[in-house]
This record gives sequence, C-alpha cells and structure tokens, in this order.
Amino acid sequence: MSCLIKKLMRHRRHTNLDQPSRPATAASARLAWLRLISGLALGWLAMVATPAQAIQITVLQFNMCGWDDNPECANEGRARYISVDIYRSLKDKGWPLVVSLNEACKNQVDAVAGLTKTHDGIYYDVVFQKNKQPGATCQFGNALMIRRGRTESRIISHVAVPYIATPSGFEPRGFVCASIRTPGMHVCSTHLTPDKEGRDYSGVRSAQVGELVRYLTRQGWAQSGVRTLIAGDFNAKPGADELDRIYKSSYGGGAWGVFNEVDGCCSTRGGESTHGSSKIDYIFYFGNFVSMRGDATLAPHSDHDPLWGWITL
Repeated sequence: MSCLIKKLMRHRRHTNLDQPSRPATAASARLAWLRLISGLALGWLAMVATPAQAIQITVLQFNMCGWDDNPECANEGRARYISVDIYRSLKDKGWPLVVSLNEACKNQVDAVAGLTKTHDGIYYDVVFQKNKQPGATCQFGNALMIRRGRTESRIISHVAVPYIATPSGFEPRGFVCASIRTPGMHVCSTHLTPDKEGRDYSGVRSAQVGELVRYLTRQGWAQSGVRTLIAGDFNAKPGADELDRIYKSSYGGGAWGVFNEVDGCCSTRGGESTHGSSKIDYIFYFGNFVSMRGDATLAPHSDHDPLWGWITL
C-alpha cells in the first residue's frame, strides 16, 4: 500500500505543476487518506464477495448390453456399432465427466475412449471390473470412464470389489469406484442381481446394497463434505425396500439413506422408465449442490435406456 501511496503522491505533484500552489491543511490531508483507504477497502470487499463460478457435472448411466450373444439384448448384430453409438452420445452431450457402464465388454469401452481421443482430442481414463460371466465372449463387467485433462488424470485411485451376496449360477456382481481429483468427488458404478425365473431376489439385492454402503462408510465417503456418486443398474424399482438404505429420508417410503437421485430430486422416488416401463437405473448423489436433473433417452442396441444426470455445484 505504501508503494501505491507514493505513486499517487508523485502523480499529484506532476499534475499540479502548472497550477497555483495552495497551502495544504491537516484536515484536507486526513480527508484524502480516508478516501484512499475507503476506496481500497471497497475494492477488496467486492473481489471477496464475487461468487465462485458454478460447475455443472454431466453423468451417463447406461447398461449397454454389450455382449452380442445375450438374447435379452435384442442386439441383432449391432454390438459392433455400440462403441460408435456411445461415442456420438457423449459428443452430443458435451463430453460427460463420469460415464457408468454395465454389461460392458472392455474392448468396446476402450474403443469409445479411443474414438474420443482420436477424433476430438477428448481423453477418458477407463476403470474396469471384470466379471466371470459364463459364456461371455469378451472381458465383461462394469466400467467407469472419467474425462481427464490432456496431461493429467483426474483419477487419484480406483478399486473393483465383487459382492459376496451373489447366488450360485448367477453372473457375479460387484462395483467399481474411483476417486476424482477435480472437482473432488468419489464415484462408483454397480449392477445388482435381478429376479430370475419367477424367484424374488430382493433380499440378495439388499445384502449387496449393504456391502456397497459399508464400503463407502469405511472409506469415509458419503459423509459431511465428501461428494459421492453411485450410478448403476439396481434391478429394483424406486419404491423397493432394498433402496431404502440409499435414498435420503426426505424421499419417504421407509428411506433412511443419505443420497438424492437425479431424476427424482429431491423428494420423489420415481423418474422416467429405463427398462421397458420400469425405472431400475439410477444416478445417486451425496454432497452440496445447487440443482440437479435427469433425463432418460433411447438406445438402439440395448434393453435399457441411457440415463443422463446434470448436477450443478
């Protein structure tokens, strides 16, 4: 500040060279000081009071049904086009930060990341959880794609965890998680066991949700100040008991978790259908936010619809 005052005083002497000199008074000097200090203080307060720019996070959750030989997918030979279709969707939505994929073949996910890099200079890091699916013709499982910078990965760490509570004869289930440096959050992708041949496996799904939540708790995630996102195919409708442990209590229906859901924020257990006439795919988020919304779109090669989420921090 002393340097600034000296410059101002020099400027005043230079501009007064051609004017008649006037005797300075103590009162006028004090007034000049007050005006200078007040101006500097107001300028500093204006800079401090300027709100930080809002950050919008775009998320895609999609059970891509990537295994071409799976009769439930009705792919009709379109599996080879899946990577291109997903690439076009990512580009159309402005390159989401987080992409959660279920029933994914690793070569397909790697191909998507290759297309974004080659054609658009957009880099994605891939974290994959391989499941030992009987009869699968590829490395098959859950995947996360995290958009990165050109020179630095956003991923700090990652892990893939199988669920203990998976019935014999079923595709092994689990989740894959990653910690992201910017904007500072943890993300997971999961796929829970469906009902099969008329049998109700809601108890299995409840146990799997319990395993996931306990993992988050051990890591210190989904707690005060720690942004956490879970996306996946839960094979359960919004009102199902197995989701009570995830939905925050304001959603009702026995909910006692801590998460909001993008397509039902922030008190409605519902949203657009993602599998036939049912909603079974979700994007759950815990942490501070300004707004969030979701939208289910269509895909030509899967029995699931892509679910998009936009979270403004």
